[in-house]
Amino acid sequence: VAGAIATGDFEPIHHDRSAAERVGRRDVFMNILMTNGLMQRCVTDWAGPGARVRKIRLRLSGGSVAGETFEVRARVAAVHEDCADIELEGGSEEAVAARAWITVELPRG
Repeated sequence: VAGAIATGDFEPIHHDRSAAERVGRRDVFMNILMTNGLMQRCVTDWAGPGARVRKIRLRLSGGSVAGETFEVRARVAAVHEDCADIELEGGSEEAVAARAWITVELPRG
């Protein structure tokens, strides 16, 4: 809920359980900006404080529901010059909620 509010997303499905239930969800779920931020944070924490995200593609396939742990799994798909391509999946034990493909510029040194 806080992530949706912080990003100016007042869509009821992100903070009102009955609204989420009306669209077939069992509870409120994370919005796309929060999901995107968590995926990017995973990459920049791994790459270090000088890293810069150059490109991101994100595909939602569900949504992380309130009360679930959002876990990110990632792998380095390729390294070229000063960048790395990272493939990520985020979600719960039950299902993948999002996939991301991020190109990050690696810090020098």
